[in-house]
Amino acid sequence: MYMFANKSMEASIVITLIFISSVRCQCGEDTFHLKQFENCGGETSDIRVRPCKSEPCSFTKGQLISLEVDFNSGKCFVITMYHKALQQENDLCKQGEQNSNFIDVNVMARFMEMDFPLPGINQNGCKGYGLTCPIKNGQNYTLRYSMMVDPFFPTIETNVTWRLTGEGGKLLCLKTPMQITDPPVVMGIPFLPFL
Repeated sequence: MYMFANKSMEASIVITLIFISSVRCQCGEDTFHLKQFENCGGETSDIRVRPCKSEPCSFTKGQLISLEVDFNSGKCFVITMYHKALQQENDLCKQGEQNSNFIDVNVMARFMEMDFPLPGINQNGCKGYGLTCPIKNGQNYTLRYSMMVDPFFPTIETNVTWRLTGEGGKLLCLKTPMQITDPPVVMGIPFLPFL
């Protein structure tokens, strides 16, 4: 076995090799088609996540993740009226039209029995999601979103809810379980893929 001149050079080479293999592995991972999700509104036909090998998807802090959701804008989700606060949403929904000049995006994570908004999420669905506004009633669309898992996110198992709302009410709503994990530790230092 070849010995390096000093431990610092050896550590640099090990970290470089791990980084190169990590980038190569992330690029080669297959897209996973989610099956464990709850449809809470709209008509969703397929959800693809990368990188993900099984459900619930597990993401490492510092990792780039991609989500694609195929949906149809033609169905408005009608909520059974148990609460007066839902009346306005139901009234919009009864109109049956999903033509919309705007899309509001709301992404929430469940923590300690409460929903919290995910920080850094762009709420304008007409920009940065692969969608073109205005949204036309009865058309098929694909939402595309990529984000870096912030190293400051907590290590957690949670349910994430995505809601897209237009002028005619909910366009899309889905809930899915996911995990956020700590990065591997290399020589006592957390290895973040983006460094």
